[in-house]
Amino acid sequence: MKRFLPAIALLILPLVAYGIVQLASANITLLGSIAAVCTTFAYLPQVIKTIRTRDTRSISLYMYALMVFGVFCWFIYGYTVKDFPVMMANAITLLLSSVILLLKIREPATISDTAV
Repeated sequence: MKRFLPAIALLILPLVAYGIVQLASANITLLGSIAAVCTTFAYLPQVIKTIRTRDTRSISLYMYALMVFGVFCWFIYGYTVKDFPVMMANAITLLLSSVILLLKIREPATISDTAV
């Protein structure tokens, strides 16, 4: 049964997505909130793993630095236009991605870190 899960997921996922779009078409803020929850909490497994292992060797310092800056800009945007879902999603994402960035910065430099 385990080996069929990806195939089952591929069959069910479009139906779920269609249902979400139909539900959200009546309330576009709901769709934005669902997207915010999904993309925000997508960082949680990486944060938990990085905190547990303290291993950031395979994480790009430059990617996370740009990500933290970009999310900070989105937070400021949400605050400026008074968009609570944008503001909250990006505040949480900023916190989660900053944890990984700080752990990466504290890691001793390796040869791979100097390559662009």
